Amino acid sequence: MRPVSVLIVDEVQLLKNNESLLNFAFNFANTNKVLLVMVGTPESVTVLEENPRFMRRAEAPFDTELQQFAFPNCTKEEYNANLANPNWLPDPWTWFLLSFWDRQFTSRHAPLTYDFSLELHSDAVGIPSYAVKLFAAAQLKRIGTSRDWLDSDALKEANTACTKVSKAYLDALREKNYLILKRYADFNGIDWKAIATKAAETKPTANKNTAPSPAPSPSPAQPVVAKKDAPKAKPLPVDPADLPRAPEKEFL
Repeated sequence: MRPVSVLIVDEVQLLKNNESLLNFAFNFANTNKVLLVMVGTPESVTVLEENPRFMRRAEAPFDTELQQFAFPNCTKEEYNANLANPNWLPDPWTWFLLSFWDRQFTSRHAPLTYDFSLELHSDAVGIPSYAVKLFAAAQLKRIGTSRDWLDSDALKEANTACTKVSKAYLDALREKNYLILKRYADFNGIDWKAIATKAAETKPTANKNTAPSPAPSPSPAQPVVAKKDAPKAKPLPVDPADLPRAPEKEFL
């Protein structure tokens, strides 16, 4: 039996009511010195936050798999010129593509260009996990054929074949159809922009054109009776028979 080198727990968000499985995963990884990888939708963060034991073990570098990268705001000529500049610091989307673009197994290598970048960004809607999937699928469509290289048509064929299940979601993202995106609230994660906008709208602001309301007039002061002038309360009569008495032995 080969030793376990990595333990992957998928769909963590479904373990909200199953702490025993999470306990097993953490204990197994710690005891056997095994790398633990947890995969889930943004809702899984809530699951791990509910228990401090899980929280302190689950901290990891931020996973941008479900985050959309924006396409750089530049012309085609500027983009291609930047790709040829070895000292250029790329934008996040291009930096991500360059990290795997050379891993081509086709007979002919296709360099990254503005057209490739734009096509892949449009098909994957800027989501890294879909971009990697389409990049690999486009090569599988062409390896061993008479057109054994990457091109725009290969990416289109891969997009048609590999995103049938996700098509409604990706189309809604591409078209910003928020009515449909509500169905995928957990998958989308937290819309920080919407939260910030709502907070800004509800934040009370001072109206410069309105004069400040006058301060309420103080109520007339009540006469204060000096402590020395205050009438003293009469002591209540005490019946000696009601006072507690200790036995003679305890008293002595």
